Amino acid sequence: MAAEMKLLVAAPSIKNWPLSLAGGAFLVLAGAAGFSLQAFGASAAFMTIVAGAVVALYPALRAASTEYLVTNSRVFVRSGILVKAEASIALASVRELRLKRSPVQRALGLGDIEVAGDGESVLLFGLDDPEQTRDRILSLAA
Repeated sequence: MAAEMKLLVAAPSIKNWPLSLAGGAFLVLAGAAGFSLQAFGASAAFMTIVAGAVVALYPALRAASTEYLVTNSRVFVRSGILVKAEASIALASVRELRLKRSPVQRALGLGDIEVAGDGESVLLFGLDDPEQTRDRILSLAA
């Protein structure tokens, strides 16, 4: 049996979550403004700032902890910030690749690809140039 070879390595783009980043920045600014204007108590302002930082940083943490790997035999998704998980699908069993794009993703040149086959599927979310990635996986699965 031949050894597995890495043919494609990708990761989600941080550009996939502009609303989360904007919302987190808004919460941080609201907490800082509320504290400086004494509209909030110190603990409420601190909690608002922390919540904003979490909302703003989560997309970056999620993107940094997720990897997509296509080998000559499988499509792998490895992810997890605290708990690591791995899902895969055999390249030979791939029957369909579904490209999903929200209006925001289309505007940013991003998209999600669901790799489906024989009762199982994996989702590659937030990819830059998803059409190229889809075409590459299709050529490898053929």
